[in-house]
Amino acid sequence: MALEINAAYVQDRFGPLAVTPDQVRRVYESGPGAVITADLVSGRYRAHTPGELDPRKNTRLVVFTHQDLQHLVNKQHTLDWGRLAQDATTALLQDMHDWPYGWFTSTTVVALRAALADEGFCPHTRAYITCDEEARVHQILVFTPDPRVLMSINLPALPPGLVTCEARLMNDRYAELTCAQGPVCTDTAPDIAQELAGEARAVLKLM
Repeated sequence: MALEINAAYVQDRFGPLAVTPDQVRRVYESGPGAVITADLVSGRYRAHTPGELDPRKNTRLVVFTHQDLQHLVNKQHTLDWGRLAQDATTALLQDMHDWPYGWFTSTTVVALRAALADEGFCPHTRAYITCDEEARVHQILVFTPDPRVLMSINLPALPPGLVTCEARLMNDRYAELTCAQGPVCTDTAPDIAQELAGEARAVLKLM
């Protein structure tokens, strides 16, 4: 019998878990691009330094980012790791109902994320997937060679093969620097990621 990954299953599997103080400290000290994932295979939370997470292992869903942690630190005005871990756990519990959509994105989405990661683009926010007629992936990535540059990607979440992707380069205050739109598939993802990294380096020269 096939396993149904729904909100109830996710709640049962991950609801009893807690983010640890060591995990939030690792994310904070590792800087932009560091994340915490929910591992569907092991049923555990894992902390990853920038570039350590392989997006091809799509059983590991990004559920918390360095940017999320920075928001908590700004609210608390302290680096109390125990309290930050508690607040991070509360945030995950509030968002858990959205997680099932994130584990089932297409091979095109996985290939693009992997290619972008190879070029230094790591998650700045967790992915948001719309639940309307055409489910779409929205995510902001940070250019880890220079975190002053962010990039948003927006593309269909489920159809395999060739799809249209929109990418926007922004500064770290979310002001748009440049944008591009075009087709992407698993075969062309590496070339597109290289082009976007080149654009990021070009805009950095002007900043």
